[in-house]
Amino acid sequence: AGDAAAAAAPGAGAAVDSGAIDATPYDCEAEHAAGWRAEQRRWCCGNYGVGCERPMLYGCGADDLRGASTQHRTWCCLHSKGALPPDCPQSKAQALQLANSVLRAVAGYAADIREPLVAVVAAADRDRDGMLSQDEFASFIARCRVRLGEQAANITFAAFDAAGLGEVRCHDLSTRAYKAAALGFFGRKNDERPTA
Repeated sequence: AGDAAAAAAPGAGAAVDSGAIDATPYDCEAEHAAGWRAEQRRWCCGNYGVGCERPMLYGCGADDLRGASTQHRTWCCLHSKGALPPDCPQSKAQALQLANSVLRAVAGYAADIREPLVAVVAAADRDRDGMLSQDEFASFIARCRVRLGEQAANITFAAFDAAGLGEVRCHDLSTRAYKAAALGFFGRKNDERPTA
């Protein structure tokens, strides 16, 4: 158990067993954050919550998850590399299914109105900061004719909020929607829209 915990720790660089490859490309020890390049800062922030320019919204320790919202738990299941609750596989599958439905709907909406995906997503960014807040995201998916209940919308937002900062990068959203459409996930009929 001690070896597994050491291997899961931020910045762990040793392989757990022979033939295993280290999936941690950066040393994410917080005391070294001042000298990090932007790429390393984003990776360590997104994977370990270390070096973030702003504090993350979600702590994923056992104490943090006690009584946490569905959105919080979903974010941890999708984006945290630490020890996770046993219901994570089910939560992760649900979140990814909802996210894929939203991506297909966004791509479909862009096709219906004959606008590039980048332009459709950028139009939702009211403050022009390259990010969609949770309110901007909710308005955006409603405009794309996606009907989700509040809990499903929160789960979907957690799926797209990769850094845990309470916002979705416009570039990431439009790229993922484009890929979903290009990979053949886009096979809906004109009147089909996801609901949850």
